[in-house]
Amino acid sequence: MEKNYTEVIELYHVWVAVDQGQIIGGLVLIPKQDHMLLANIAVRPEYQGKGVGRAMLELTDAEALKQGYREIRLHVNRAMTEILEMYRLSGWTEIQNCEQEVHKMLLIRSLTYLSSGVYRSISDRIMGLSLQLRQ
Repeated sequence: MEKNYTEVIELYHVWVAVDQGQIIGGLVLIPKQDHMLLANIAVRPEYQGKGVGRAMLELTDAEALKQGYREIRLHVNRAMTEILEMYRLSGWTEIQNCEQEVHKMLLIRSLTYLSSGVYRSISDRIMGLSLQLRQ
């Protein structure tokens, strides 16, 4: 989260998770022709395991549905076994290894079983947490 995201914020859909005025997480979504790409998701270490990442994944689902997508994709480093397991438990499926980068794999999540009314305000569901679109 220390990287300069000025250009990313100008070009893509970027949300930040805020708790008591502090940015504790970030989410970058990039609309593609046939899917939404979850380009980056990060949570400050001291907030991991508290539902922040899950809330941002739910926001990803809701935003993809809102924009008419039925599929989300993301690339994950194979070495991040705990993260991979979390994605698998959340309904993500490995569809292929990334040919260019051997250490990465492509995961996919189908949204065909969800309706756009499934998610209301994610920030209302996580006490004290606000997810804000940065523009």
